[in-house]
Amino acid sequence: MNLFPLTARVNAQNHLEIGGCDIAALAREFGTPLYLYDDEHLHARAREIREAFQSRYPRSLPLYATKAYFSPYLARIFKEAGLGLDVTSEGELEIARRVDFPRGQIYLHGNNKTPAEIRAALTMGVDHIVVDNLDEIDLLARIAAELNATPRVLLRLAPAIDP
Repeated sequence: MNLFPLTARVNAQNHLEIGGCDIAALAREFGTPLYLYDDEHLHARAREIREAFQSRYPRSLPLYATKAYFSPYLARIFKEAGLGLDVTSEGELEIARRVDFPRGQIYLHGNNKTPAEIRAALTMGVDHIVVDNLDEIDLLARIAAELNATPRVLLRLAPAIDP
């Protein structure tokens, strides 16, 4: 497995280059630490992941966990690749909304969801809610009734753990 992105190479100055950009030159211009995202690499890996899952499980939907890092740029890449999103905050929901991410491919996840986060997801049309505890089921039921929404509920279980 290659550690570097698909477009990585060593250029004539013996500098690492990614996506045609000299990393040493970028570090001089912008300082460090500097985070770079290789568009070609991200598109290729997103498609590869989706195809790997769907070739074996045609009804599967691989999700990107937005808590790793999320931006409109990444949201558009994952939307184009046909991936879903595992969102955990109103900010992440807002990014998905701004790029018109398909609502049926967004899952609200995370423990200790606030009423505002649940309300925002349901108002936005997100109908996949991952429930982590019994209190959350009651909260979700109450908010869904207020909004006349019918979410699809997924239960996160921790087997063999005595509460």
